[in-house]
Amino acid sequence: MRALALASIAALACACRCGPSDPTPVTLRLKNTSREALFVDEAEGRGGLRVQRNVAGGWFSFVEQPRCPCQACEQICQGCPCDGGTATPLLRKVPAGETFERQWSGLVQVNQVASCRRIIGGSPCLRSEVAPSDERFRLELCHSPSAPDFQVIDGGLLAPGVLPSQSLSCVYREFRPMDGVAEVSPERGADCAGHADCIKKDELCFGGACTTACPAHGLPEIGAAWQLRVGEPEDQGFFTRSVGADGAVDYSGVGKVSSVVYQNGTMTVRLARTGAAGETLGGTLYLTLPPGYASPLSQGLTVSVRVLDASTSASFDQRALVMRELDGGLVIAADTAQLSPLLGPAETAPFTVASGSSPVACQHQDCGKRLYYTTTFAGGTAPVELEPGKSEAELAGGARYLLLNVANFSYRSGNCRPSALMPYAILREQGG
Repeated sequence: MRALALASIAALACACRCGPSDPTPVTLRLKNTSREALFVDEAEGRGGLRVQRNVAGGWFSFVEQPRCPCQACEQICQGCPCDGGTATPLLRKVPAGETFERQWSGLVQVNQVASCRRIIGGSPCLRSEVAPSDERFRLELCHSPSAPDFQVIDGGLLAPGVLPSQSLSCVYREFRPMDGVAEVSPERGADCAGHADCIKKDELCFGGACTTACPAHGLPEIGAAWQLRVGEPEDQGFFTRSVGADGAVDYSGVGKVSSVVYQNGTMTVRLARTGAAGETLGGTLYLTLPPGYASPLSQGLTVSVRVLDASTSASFDQRALVMRELDGGLVIAADTAQLSPLLGPAETAPFTVASGSSPVACQHQDCGKRLYYTTTFAGGTAPVELEPGKSEAELAGGARYLLLNVANFSYRSGNCRPSALMPYAILREQGG
């Protein structure tokens, strides 16, 4: 009902204006003056730019072009079909420093009702009206600094997708058709060198400017294609089990690696040891790493292993794995680290693992703002600070290790589960 009321107000207000006979086209321009790319809704080819008219003290967007000719009041009574189907939502990416332009014809489509004999009460339609060249209109730009589902196709700037409502910002610029051009740019926050320079609520420093939004980033998302998972061990007598005060199950054992299989990103390690009666006791470990990462484990190697399992209904697959040679040399340390790490310095030695305290990126989620952090590995020749998704080789204790920050993020809101996640892996590549 409100939409109909606004349409009626618009029709009455427009009926009082005496416009020129010929429309005045206006170039609508989006100039991205920020340091990051922005994303806009490409619905109806508008590129995020909407023209608005002031009606009874309020600004309202209007139809610039009928979806099909049969919506025009001159043709609506003829009963011609007007079925354009459902359009696929499209987004446009506007890189930093670049410009997007489109033209508004200078015509306003006014909502009216045509009196058609065959339709009781008439039929809603659009009547084209020429906007007065000196009338004040408003250009609206709604944009987001990120679009998680946006995937560039063939290097283009258009792709299917929907803007995240949580990070949407709108700016406005008034103009008159006689101006010929209406230009609008995203608002830029205060210059900054770090988060401490931003004093407004919820602002962070990204790209050298304070902002409450979350610029697009290339950090990987935890999911089937990018994850660290320590599977529940299979035990045929190999492991000694104990339960800690926190309820976590501790599987430990010493034996030889009888086989190693790598398949679909998961390393399956079968272990064997001799029991008290001379029988062979076995156990199996499972470690899933992101694509391109693996631990070069050798068959026949004698190792001590430990799996900590603190999984609950709230922290599913909350496990960690430590594998060492008999001389104590670290072979593998992997921790899913939901809410907090399971492994301490004694388990990860010769390295210590710590989370950074200053966000390097953020992302709006349905349950709140997700903040991303670095993870620092200390104990090698120099501390290594890695952003999520990054890895680096480092020497320690005569061995070469691959340090991997799979992910590291937390939420400002307590409504998200898990509220923090910091999976990482330390993999010996050679030496020791």
